[in-house]
Amino acid sequence: MAPVIRVVERLLWPLRRRVMLMIGRAVVRLVDEASPRQRVQVEALSGEVLDDVERCQEYGYSSYPPVGSEAVLLSAGGMRQHPLVVSAEAPEYRPPRLDPGSVTLYTWRDGRRAGTDDRHAIDLDGGSSAIRIESSSSPAGVPAGQALVFMRGRPGGAIIRLVIDDPDGDGAETVVDLRASRLLLRRGRSEIRVEDTGITLRAPAIDMQQVS
Repeated sequence: MAPVIRVVERLLWPLRRRVMLMIGRAVVRLVDEASPRQRVQVEALSGEVLDDVERCQEYGYSSYPPVGSEAVLLSAGGMRQHPLVVSAEAPEYRPPRLDPGSVTLYTWRDGRRAGTDDRHAIDLDGGSSAIRIESSSSPAGVPAGQALVFMRGRPGGAIIRLVIDDPDGDGAETVVDLRASRLLLRRGRSEIRVEDTGITLRAPAIDMQQVS
């Protein structure tokens, strides 16, 4: 009986090997952006290097994984002739401790990120400055239902606060709150300068009209 089992195992081994090779892990070693579809070089099983591997990405989103990223490798039919990378991640750069339901876009440079949270807000973190767009919560006394764009420089930089009316709301006026050590509006040879010491208007001509 043992010889029969060995014969069956020998016959099934190629099929078993192909099944085992259908899905695997790999490490990104090179990235090529020259063609319409991104191609990568990956290192798979025991130093196995695969060149010119297509990386399939979701429509509307593209990324350039840093060297050393972990990848998921698919091989149709277990054949290594036409492998495909369907996912690549660099865990050391992924923002930790996300809130439930939140979505974040991030890069490996300076911790920059953009994302949403469960308060219907979008945060853009550029490292030295931050932008927050909120649609439902009411920070700083903004009426619920209005959209808020809030920009703050770090540390101690300018604050730009813009409230946009909700067409279906109570018709409250739009609020623009610009705070900085100096505000300057300039167009051609005309400018308006707002400082702690006063307001300066400079222009070839100034036309001030009173409306009743």
